Amino acid sequence: MWRTQAGERILQGAEARLIRNAFGVLVDQVEMEIEGICDCIEFGVPIFDRLQGRQKLALLAEVGHHLLRSTESPPPLTATNESAVAVLYTVIEERVVMEVENETLLGENWGEGWCHWRRLLRDAYQESTSDADGMPAETSGDMEEWCLLIDCLVDTVLWDTDYLCEDAYVDQSPEAGQLMKDQMGVPDEYFTAVAPDPTDRDLDIARQNIRVLIDG
Repeated sequence: MWRTQAGERILQGAEARLIRNAFGVLVDQVEMEIEGICDCIEFGVPIFDRLQGRQKLALLAEVGHHLLRSTESPPPLTATNESAVAVLYTVIEERVVMEVENETLLGENWGEGWCHWRRLLRDAYQESTSDADGMPAETSGDMEEWCLLIDCLVDTVLWDTDYLCEDAYVDQSPEAGQLMKDQMGVPDEYFTAVAPDPTDRDLDIARQNIRVLIDG
């Protein structure tokens, strides 16, 4: 369960399928980072990007559980939690870009999943909004149209982009920073909440939980 502007809700149906696919891609990338196969991959979300791979995996397990499972209460909205959610949608955008670029180079012959992500995105948007007119065709290569759909889906989960504004608050004097938070309605603990620091056993449990989430 996640607290959104429209109330507490769980991602279901096509929206859940889209996010599960994004989890699969992101978790694979984080696992390669943990194993030292690749360097840290940056997604343009600083709070998430600077975490160690083990922290990212444990955080994704927690966030995914609340997005896709019924829980007694939603987690607190912190910059750390929201940054993990934002990265999932960044992954979706990256995958759509990859599809469009591959289609431009190779056409339909590059594989059976040549519009897999665009189809997932269309389905999720159509289920989550009452105004699905004018959606791009699943073969469209117009990234502006696809990014608009992604932004609309992000807005149904995240309240805003405060998770990107840490420097604007922490670089102020304590008094000025507190005044900004008061004016913007940002909780005191929003930027101070830390990501999990898992033990080896914690990490094994996180992996098991993530696999259950991805499999649906």
